[in-house]
Amino acid sequence: MVTEDYDSSQLYKMRHSAAHVTAEAVLKMFPEGKLGIGPPIENGFYYDFDLPRPLTPDDLDAIEDHMRARVATASPFEFRVVSAAEARELFHDQPYKLELIEQLAARGEEISVYHHGDFTDLCRGPHVHDTSELGAFKLMSVAGAYWRGDEHNPMLQRVYGALFPTQEELDAYQEHLEEAKKRDHRRLGRELGLFVFSDSSSATMSARASRCSCPRARCCATSWKGSCATRRNATATSMSGRVMWSRRNCTAAPVTWSTTAT
Repeated sequence: MVTEDYDSSQLYKMRHSAAHVTAEAVLKMFPEGKLGIGPPIENGFYYDFDLPRPLTPDDLDAIEDHMRARVATASPFEFRVVSAAEARELFHDQPYKLELIEQLAARGEEISVYHHGDFTDLCRGPHVHDTSELGAFKLMSVAGAYWRGDEHNPMLQRVYGALFPTQEELDAYQEHLEEAKKRDHRRLGRELGLFVFSDSSSATMSARASRCSCPRARCCATSWKGSCATRRNATATSMSGRVMWSRRNCTAAPVTWSTTAT
């Protein structure tokens, strides 16, 4: 859990610094890559990238290798305040950084950078003293994320990483995630025949469920907002464009129906 003083903690600095080292590693592999932002988050960090192709699991392993090589150099993080003109020159080939620079300049805010090794990033900090202080980390996944959360902006690739002070804590975190997967109600629901998913992207989606045992034989095939007193036996939850149907106390053979997504 993130506490109120998290942003002033050593762990926050470690995760923030790891995001910078991730960005440096990605640019070594993709020199033409464009950088978004890379903040610390609960359990780790992320960094957004605009890259020429989708990242693969093998890419994450290679990025980690570059990161560990940088950790071994114990490169110091150096802070510097720069003018808007100098910032524009430093990031002349980084459109997302330039957008942030213009925003800072328009508000009259201080513009600063952090430098380590061969890498410089637009950042206000804070960071650890040098790259040897990152702790134990693991790149976990890649997901799509719109620049600045706006669907009208480009879709970037968000690399998520986990980071803890010790390897033991990182291992425990990963074990916790594995245990959570085993108890995932969506996976268990599919295996036990309790849940049915529809991945249709259209407004009308087809699904399958069991006929309810109540007198109104097709109550489970009606809208979950319907008036049937036993509609609690059929509920729908929207999850990222997927509709999940849950059935309880339904015993008859499956039926097929359509429902309009809301």
